[in-house]
Amino acid sequence: MTHPMPIGTIAALQAADERWTEWDRFVTTHAHGGFMQGAAWIRCRAEDGYGHLAIMLRDEDRRLVGGAVVGRWAYGDNQAFYYVQEGPLLPAEPQWAGVVMEAILSRLERHRRDDPALVSHLRIEPRRAGWPVSTGARFEPPRHDDRFREPRHTHCVDLRRAEHERLRAMKPKGRYNVGVARRHGVAIVEDNSERGLDAFLAIRDDTARREDLKRRSRRYFAAMQREFGPAARLFFAEHGGRRLACALVIRFGERATYLYGGSLDERRELMAPCLLHHEIMNRMAAAGCTCYDLWGTAPPGQPGHRWAGLSAFKRRFGGTDVAHVPTLDHVYDRAAYDRFVDAEGKPVRGTGDPPANDGATEGDDLGRRPAQRRPSADAWAS
Repeated sequence: MTHPMPIGTIAALQAADERWTEWDRFVTTHAHGGFMQGAAWIRCRAEDGYGHLAIMLRDEDRRLVGGAVVGRWAYGDNQAFYYVQEGPLLPAEPQWAGVVMEAILSRLERHRRDDPALVSHLRIEPRRAGWPVSTGARFEPPRHDDRFREPRHTHCVDLRRAEHERLRAMKPKGRYNVGVARRHGVAIVEDNSERGLDAFLAIRDDTARREDLKRRSRRYFAAMQREFGPAARLFFAEHGGRRLACALVIRFGERATYLYGGSLDERRELMAPCLLHHEIMNRMAAAGCTCYDLWGTAPPGQPGHRWAGLSAFKRRFGGTDVAHVPTLDHVYDRAAYDRFVDAEGKPVRGTGDPPANDGATEGDDLGRRPAQRRPSADAWAS
């Protein structure tokens, strides 16, 4: 028989769950929210040993107006940096955006001073086209490449259009390839079982070997399936019972994101990957999604970019190129930051950025006018 938890512990866990539920609801409805600011992603990262600090800011009516889940990523000898993926999330009004951002920075500064490690810098990657605030903190784009970055350019397809409208908007080659796959009898199936995960890993690993991509463990993808639940879905294109292409899609709010995938180097004349993504879009649209994010493309006008071929494939589906705010670093300790660059950095290629991937939130009062009240924050981290 297991020992019951103390009443205080149960109450604390319930309060934490309620805060995460409220935060997820806020993120899914925010214009610039993304799944990497959600509770499921944080639980996945926690399994790999990453801590976080979660900050929620409220107005005087206790309504959420902004915040951030800030990851803590350790490296080297007792050093760390803070990383806000797909955030921070700020109000639309520039004056309020500035107040919320200053409150986040203030809370992080206090947290940094208490951190047992030497914190070199804060990295932010907002999911928006422009940075709306100017703060006392100096943010700068990294002058190096490293593995702690997510794509800043992507390609999104509007799923509010009917299928025939999306087909008409596709590039002729994409539309033709969808027809080829259908004529050859390629089938699209969803399989989130253990067998499905095995098939996904086999195709993904085969692709990673051919294309020199980073390989992820079974544990990594199993954690995503477990923590995201039905929001993480595995799709396959198959022919004659042979699975030829795969995709892992995360649904968060009204956006579906193609996060990982691959295809075998066989039966390429069947054009299975084109039909795979077209049918995924059909199913995501039927489920209520309004956007299919193809997650990571070369910047427009860079034919020599190492993602040029993959990006051309993604752009066949019509849609729109989206450029987010570049990766930005705020340096706390220049000497520690230089050591981070020495340990993790490579020269920037000049052709684009590389791709990617338990605690509770806390609340604050935030006045309706910046001059009336400065927000403050308490938080706990894991």
